[in-house]
Amino acid sequence: VTSIGNWVFSGCTGLTSITIPDSVTSIGSDAFSGCTGLTSVTIPDSVTSIGSSAFSDCVNLQQINLGHGLETINEQSFVRCLSLREVVLPARVKTIGEGAFEACKKLTNLTIPKSIASIGEGAFAACEKLVTITVDSNNPNYVSVDDVIFNKDKIQTLTEDIKELEKTYEDLIARAKAAKSGEELFAVHQEYYKFTGEANSNYTIDSIRHDIDTT
Repeated sequence: VTSIGNWVFSGCTGLTSITIPDSVTSIGSDAFSGCTGLTSVTIPDSVTSIGSSAFSDCVNLQQINLGHGLETINEQSFVRCLSLREVVLPARVKTIGEGAFEACKKLTNLTIPKSIASIGEGAFAACEKLVTITVDSNNPNYVSVDDVIFNKDKIQTLTEDIKELEKTYEDLIARAKAAKSGEELFAVHQEYYKFTGEANSNYTIDSIRHDIDTT
C-alpha cells in the first residue's frame, strides 16, 4: 500500500487510533474525516502529503505524530479537531493549506520551522487558545511578532509605504510653513486635509496657519 485513498475511512467512528505503515507516501482527501472516536494518529516519515480534509471533524483527536518526511498539509486537513492541543511541524514541511488547523479550539502552542514557504489563509483561524506561536529565526518567509505570524515580504512593503507616507506628510508641513501668501497656504492646506482625510472646506487662513504651527 503506497497511498490511502479519498474517503476510505471517512465516518468510521469506531476507530480510536491509527498507525500508518511505512510504505504509504500520501493520505487522500477526507480519508479519515469524521472519525469521531479517533484519539491518536502516527504518520510515518514516508508520507509527504496529507490531503484536504483528511482528518477533518475528528473531534476527539488529541495527538498527531507527523513524520519527518512530510512536506504538504493541504487545506482543512485538520479542521475542527477540537481536542488537539499541540502540533509539532516537521522540519521539511513547506506548505500549510487554507484552514488547515482552523477551529482547533484547544491548540495552545505552535512552532513554524524554517522550511515553511506558504501558509494559506485562515490556516489557524478560530484557534481560540493558541497563545504561543514561534517562527524559526532562519525562516526566510515568515516572522512572529507578539505571537502573530507575518509574511516578511508584506512587512517590507508596509514599512516602505509608511516611510513614503511620512515623507509626504513632512513635505506638506514644510511647504505650508514656507508659504508666502494666503492663497499658497490654502492650496497646501487643501492637499494636507485631503491627505489626512479630514474635512477641509471652511477653514480661515488664520485657523489653517494655527493648525500647521501646532502640528
